[in-house]
Order: sequence, then C-alpha cells, then structure tokens
Amino acid sequence: MAASFLGKRQKRSVAQAECSCSFSMCIKKLRCQCLLVGAHSCCCKGLAFTRIWRSLHAANTGDSWPPGLPRISCRYRLIRSARVVMGWTSSMQTAGPVPGRGGWQSWSLRSRFFLAAALALCVTVLMVVLLLQSALTSADQQERVQRYELPAQLQSVAARVQAQLNLATRLQTTDKAEIGRMCEQLNRFLERLHTAFRDVRTSVNAIHANAGSIARGNQDLAQRTETEVAALEHSASSMEELATSVQQNAETAHMASSLSSNATDVARQGGELMTQVVEHMQSIAQRSGAAAREIRDLIQESNARVSNGAQHVEQAGATMQDIVQAVQRVSDLMQSIASASQEQARGLSSVTQSTKQMEQVTQQNMALVDEVAAAAAQLEAEATRLHDLMGAFHLEQNSTMTLALR
Repeated sequence: MAASFLGKRQKRSVAQAECSCSFSMCIKKLRCQCLLVGAHSCCCKGLAFTRIWRSLHAANTGDSWPPGLPRISCRYRLIRSARVVMGWTSSMQTAGPVPGRGGWQSWSLRSRFFLAAALALCVTVLMVVLLLQSALTSADQQERVQRYELPAQLQSVAARVQAQLNLATRLQTTDKAEIGRMCEQLNRFLERLHTAFRDVRTSVNAIHANAGSIARGNQDLAQRTETEVAALEHSASSMEELATSVQQNAETAHMASSLSSNATDVARQGGELMTQVVEHMQSIAQRSGAAAREIRDLIQESNARVSNGAQHVEQAGATMQDIVQAVQRVSDLMQSIASASQEQARGLSSVTQSTKQMEQVTQQNMALVDEVAAAAAQLEAEATRLHDLMGAFHLEQNSTMTLALR
C-alpha cells in the first residue's frame, strides 16, 4: 500500500511540474525529500508544492521573489536537507529510490557535500578540543612551574646568595612570559643592589684610608704637642729665672743708687771738712803772724807751706766736687737702671703669666689631641671591621653565578 501511494504521488508531481533547470533542489528531488521525511501531507498539493519550488528557484538563481510567496531562508533548507541526510537509511529502505532525471546522482552529490561539511565540522570541533586541551595543559604546566619549580629554584638562588654573599648572581631564562619578566625584575634589583654595595665598598675603602691617615696625623700631632709642651715648660722656667735675675739686678741697682747717694753725701761732707781745715789753717797762720813776729823766718816758711796747703786743699775741694758730680751722674744712671729693671721685671712677669697660660692651653690641646687620637684609632678599627664585613660580599664580575630557568 505504501508503494502504491508513493507511485501515485510521484506520477502526480511529475505531471504537474517538469524539472527542466539545473537547480539541484528540483521538483522531483524536493518531492522525493518530502516523501522521505514524511512531509507528503504538505507537499502533495500542487499549488503549495509549486510555491515552494519557485521560492527555492528564486533563492538559488538570484531572481526576484514572486509576489505573495514567503521567503524561505537557506537555514530552513539546510535543516530540511540535514533531516533528509539523517533519515536516509530508514526512509530509503522503505521508500526506495525516486525515479526521475539525476535522482541517484544528485542525491549522492548532496550526501557527499553534507558528509564533507559534517567531517569539516568534526575536524573543527576536534581542533578546538585539542587547542583547549593544549591551553589547559600549558596553563597547568605554567601553574606547576610557578608552584613547585620556580619557588624551588628561587630558594636555591637565595640560598646560594645567602651562603656565598654573591651579589653578582644573575638569573637566565628562556621564558618570555611572567617568569621571564619576574627574572628580569629580579636581575634589575640585584644589579641595583650590586651597584649600591659597590659604591658602599668604595666609600668604605676611602673611609678606611682616610681614618688611617687621620690616626697617623694625630699621632704625629700628639708627639709634636708633647715636644711643644716640653719647650714651653723649659721657656717658662727660663723666663722665671730671668725674671728673678732682673729682679735681683733691680734690687742691686737700687742698692748701688743708695750707695751712690751715701757716697755723694760723704764726699760733700769731706769737701766741707776740707774747707774748715783751710779756714783753720788760715786762722792759725794769722795767729802765728801776730804771735811770732819774732820768728819771722818760721812764719814765712809756715805761710809758704800754708799757701801750698791751701792750694792743695782747693785742688782737693775741686776734685771732691768732681767726685760728687760723677757720683751724682752714677746715681742718676743707677736710678734709670733700677726703673728699667723694674719695667723689665713687670714685663717678664706678664710674659711668665702668658707662658703659663700657653702651657695650660697646650696641655689642654694635648689632652684633646689624645682624645682625638683615641677616636681616630677607634674609627680606624671600625673602618677596618666594616672593610672586612664588606669583603664578605662578592662583587666581582668574574664570580658571576648564573641559573637557567625554563
């Protein structure tokens, strides 16, 4: 009954519209597809079937759509064709091939096309699955590296740097992603740290050298200060002795001035006594002339002697006057010497006080120099210790340690 029904429908469709075009979805094929999918209930009517055929013909040939006909999309046609392909085995077993022009050949081409499309779709889906799997695998591998390998390698680098204090260590990696950027940032940090420690080492070396120079200079200054203190002490003692000598000279000059004054007084008294002697001699001569007229020869002789004695007394008086004047001049000179000695004594006293003050200041400077020398020695010791500590860091480029990360 099904076979007779299919035969009647095929004859009726061929009688109503003959397929004279090269369009693959011809009336025969479309009717065959409709019969295969069990859609003969909507395609058996001639008017509806003709409309569907005209719509498909206009869609494939580019002609304008007939007025009043619905627009059938390509998706609708592809869905119907896919239904036919999916139901090919069961429908063909019951319906069999549809007679007509190019039936089996057109169906074979369409089936190949749809099989190729399905195969391409499967290949595309497979490629997408493989790409997703590779992406997930690379993500898992990267996560595994970040979780396990990278921290272990970084811990190894940190342990080496901590053990050897080698700031010339650099990380090398072939990865251009986050690991590479992180290694590059770490290398830049190590480079800046290396530069900073190198500058610190240079400064420490300069401080060490300058501290040694300061210590040696302070030692020399301390020795020279000790020598100056000894010289100032000797000068102070010499100035004290000179002040004592000048004081004694001033006292001696004062005593000499007193003695000169006494000698002047004695000489003046001697001159007065000689004048009195001359006067007594003259009075005696007068008495002798008056009383001893008789002894004229004796008187004449006495007068002659008295005259000679008076001349000698006058000469002695003049000499005594000269002595008095000389003693007066000596007394004036001794007074000048005494005043000069007093001034020298006062000057020496001020010089002695200044020398004592200089000695005190020098002793204070000596104590300060000792303190500075001790501080310089301590600074040199600290600079040496800092130099030794900085020597523990390896900053030479020939000691560079590399670590490869992949």
